[in-house]
Amino acid sequence: MFELGVYLRDRLIGRTTFHADEVRIGRGADNELQIDNLALSRYHASVEVVEGFHVLKDFGSQNGTFVNGEKVVGRKVLQDGDRIGFGKFVVVFRCDQKPPEAKEPARITNEAAYAVAGETLVSKTDTRERTCPHTGYLSPITEEHAKPVVHALTRDVVTVGSAPGSDVPVPGGASHAALVLRGWKGFSLVALGPTRRNGESIEFRSDLSDGDALDFGGQRYVFHTGAPEAGA
Repeated sequence: MFELGVYLRDRLIGRTTFHADEVRIGRGADNELQIDNLALSRYHASVEVVEGFHVLKDFGSQNGTFVNGEKVVGRKVLQDGDRIGFGKFVVVFRCDQKPPEAKEPARITNEAAYAVAGETLVSKTDTRERTCPHTGYLSPITEEHAKPVVHALTRDVVTVGSAPGSDVPVPGGASHAALVLRGWKGFSLVALGPTRRNGESIEFRSDLSDGDALDFGGQRYVFHTGAPEAGA
């Protein structure tokens, strides 16, 4: 749940609370939040809930979307009180909910879930528990002879960014740059800010392969499958 308050020249003209996972903003009447003004494109932007984060996406609008005065390129994670600019209109984002802590891997405790995970139970009487089998880590590109600090990906959701408490720190980068997700098919990356994979910008989500070079602002990491080498 989050609230969007629409202001014109510091005068409140509307406030709505939303429970949906995605709210579109634009000039068109079929947007969940309509601002009927030529400064906005018909479908201008959206606020989407992604893994507990509220993510603003600009749809390539002609006049752009701004958060606290800075132009949004692609996507940006919203914080309570952020001011989203659309021409002369300002939409204030309000949400008291904090992004969730990274979850420990879910356990398989029944036959149906175990089979879906890719295994077949041998005995009908057995009760098995199994965590996600994939392991991986991010290794930063550092100066020669400098010992890198390797970040093991041991959770289903790993946060990357400069915000305090991020699992993988990116000094000087976006506060919430990306999420690394672990699933039964492997690892994938969700870009919440400017992010590149092997030199190409990630639009939103991309599957990861061993050896991928990932750029988060000014910091580059290399993704590897498996466990870090001893002493790394």
